Amino acid sequence: MKFSVLGTAFLAAFVPHAQADFDVFMIERKFSGGAPDKQWQVWDLNDRITCTGVFERKAFDTLADVSRSTGVRCKGACDSVGPTRDIEQLEMNLRKKDPAYHWTIYKNRNYGMYSLNGTKLGDCSITTSNNDYHCEHQIFLGLVKETVHGYNRFYCKSQFTAREILNL
Repeated sequence: MKFSVLGTAFLAAFVPHAQADFDVFMIERKFSGGAPDKQWQVWDLNDRITCTGVFERKAFDTLADVSRSTGVRCKGACDSVGPTRDIEQLEMNLRKKDPAYHWTIYKNRNYGMYSLNGTKLGDCSITTSNNDYHCEHQIFLGLVKETVHGYNRFYCKSQFTAREILNL
């Protein structure tokens, strides 16, 4: 069977791109006696989250400005007790080199995920499932306890997967 250039262009224009599902978690990482650090992790929807995986997975720091740094900027109710519906913006710069994974989820745009140039990259929604996690283990010869609690904040559908973002 032969495909014409016109036929291929038609298919590309009208067949939807593959969608991937991933979850965005706000995590609190704490070491014995210390104050918690607020960070962020992304997981593919079908990933089985284990405590070993939680400690091995890359976490992105919360920063005031992520225009030139890898991390996450959150505006609104961004801590563990604030309701996700009160997060106004979640800007994520998840990789410095190409391909850059830099976008913002906007509450006032119905939780759409937009690139820096305004292109819509996907749709997110507030997570209603209760798949938060709590993990702890001993490090530094058992002298320090590390605890991570993950709060599932958003479920996103886009062309990107957590595996791609994390370069796994």
